[in-house]
Amino acid sequence: MDELREVAAVVSKNKIKEINTLDYARRGDRVFDFYEKILSNQFTCDQEAFEYYYNNPAQRAQYRKLKAKLRDRLFNTLFFIDVNKSKFSDAQKAFYQCHKDLMVVKLLSGRYARKAAISLATRTLQKSKKFELTAVSIELLRFIKRYHALYTGDLKSYNKALIDLRKHEHDLQLETKAVDYYEDIHIHYRKNLHLGKKVRDRARMYIAELEKDCMVCKTFLLNHMTFSLIGFIENIENNLSKVVENCDRAIRFFNGKPYVSPHFVGGFYYNKLLSISKLGDYGKGNRIFTKCRSTFERGTLRWYKSHEYYFILCMHTGRYAKGPILIQEVCSTREFKYQNERRIERWRIYSAYVHYLQSIGKLMEGNDFKKFRLNKFLNEVPKYSADKRGYNVPVLVIQILFLIQEGKYDQLSDRIEAIEKYTFRYLKKDNNFRTNCFIKMLLQVPKRHFHRVAVERHANPYLEKLNRESVNRSSETFEIEIIPYEHLWEYVVESLDKKFH
Repeated sequence: MDELREVAAVVSKNKIKEINTLDYARRGDRVFDFYEKILSNQFTCDQEAFEYYYNNPAQRAQYRKLKAKLRDRLFNTLFFIDVNKSKFSDAQKAFYQCHKDLMVVKLLSGRYARKAAISLATRTLQKSKKFELTAVSIELLRFIKRYHALYTGDLKSYNKALIDLRKHEHDLQLETKAVDYYEDIHIHYRKNLHLGKKVRDRARMYIAELEKDCMVCKTFLLNHMTFSLIGFIENIENNLSKVVENCDRAIRFFNGKPYVSPHFVGGFYYNKLLSISKLGDYGKGNRIFTKCRSTFERGTLRWYKSHEYYFILCMHTGRYAKGPILIQEVCSTREFKYQNERRIERWRIYSAYVHYLQSIGKLMEGNDFKKFRLNKFLNEVPKYSADKRGYNVPVLVIQILFLIQEGKYDQLSDRIEAIEKYTFRYLKKDNNFRTNCFIKMLLQVPKRHFHRVAVERHANPYLEKLNRESVNRSSETFEIEIIPYEHLWEYVVESLDKKFH
C-alpha cells in the first residue's frame, strides 16, 4: 500500500488533467483526422495537406502548429504501445518494457517516491539481467547501490550491488568495443563498396581480440557483434566455407540462450543459405532453405531473399523443375506487388529463364505456370546507360538466347552494336570476366550467320577462357549468372543448324 500511496501522490501533485495521446475517442478532432489521412497515404506532401485543411497563405503558422500537435501526440502514444502482442519476441518485449520501467524509476526517484522506485528497480533488474540488457542493468544497479548507501545503510545489499555493477561495467566495456570495431569496418565498406588490404588486416586484428573477449564474456551483444564481423569479413574475402562455419557456431551459441527468438537465429540460417548456394551444395541448401521458409514470415524481406538464393541454387545444380514452383509460390503472395521494383523485376527475369528452358525442351511445361509474354519481353530493351554494375546482364543474356532460339536473326543483328558498347563499358572488370566471355561467344552467332560449325570454331577461344575461370561466387556476380554459362552455351549450340542465315 505504501508504494501505491507514493505513486498516487506523485501523479496527484503534478495535476495531470490530460494525457496528450492519439485516442480513438477523439476521432472527430482535426489532429486525429490528420493522423488517419497520413496513415492512408491521402497526402503525398505538405502542400496537399495544407491546402486540404487551410488553403490560405496566411494560415501557414496554423498548419505548422497542427503538425507539431500530431508529432507530440505520436511521441507520447509510443509509451502506450502494447508490446505484449504476439508479433514481438520475448527479447523485444523485455527490451521495451525494461527501458520504460527504467524511465519510471527515474521519474519516481526524482519526485522522492523512493520506496516505489527501489521496488520497481529491483524487479526490472531481474528482467534486464535475464535478457542481458547490460546498459539498462548498469543504470538500475547504480540507483540500487546509491539507495542503500544513502537511505538504508544496508551494507550487504550495497556490496552486492557494487560487485554486480562492476561486472556489468566490464561487460559493457567489451560490448562497446565490439560495436565500435564492427562499425569501423562497416563504414569503410559503405563508403567504397570494397575493403582495402589495410582495412581487412585491421579487421582480422579486431576479430582476434574479440574472440578472446568472447571466451570470458558470454553476453548477447558482444557475441552478436563478433559473429557478425567474422561473417562480414569472410564473405568479403569469399571464404564461403568459413562463412558457413561461422554461421554454425553462431547458431549453436544463440540456440543456447533461451530468450533468443527463432527469427533472430534464422538470420544466420539465411546467411548460411547464401554461402551454400554459392558453393552449389544442393543437398545442404535444400535443408537450409526448408528451415528458412519455416522460420521467416511469408512475404517478408528475408522470406523473399531466401527464395531468390534457392532459385539460383536450383538453376545452378540443374533442378530446373523447381523453378516454376518457386515462381508460383513467390508471385502469388499478397505482398509481392508491394515489393520494390528491382525485386519484382528479378522474378520476372527468373520467369523468362524458366520459359526459355521450357521452349528448348529442358523443362516440361506445367499447367500452373503463368504464360510468359515473350514478345513483350523481347521488345523491352534494357536501359544500358543506367546500368553501372552489370545488373542488366541477365536480361541481356536471356534476350539474346530467345532471339537465337526463335530464329529472329534480323532483330539480333540489329542489336549487336548496342550489346558490344554495353560490354565494353560495363563488363571489363575481373568480376565480370565470365560474363564478358559468354556475351562474346553469343555474338559469334549473328556474326557467323548462325552456322553451327562456324559459330563453334570462332567461339571456342572464349569458351576455353570461360572454362578456366570458375563461377565467381561474389554476391553480385552470383545473382547475375542465373544459369551457368557453360550449360547455356550447350543449349545455344544445340539450337543451331549447319546453314548460313
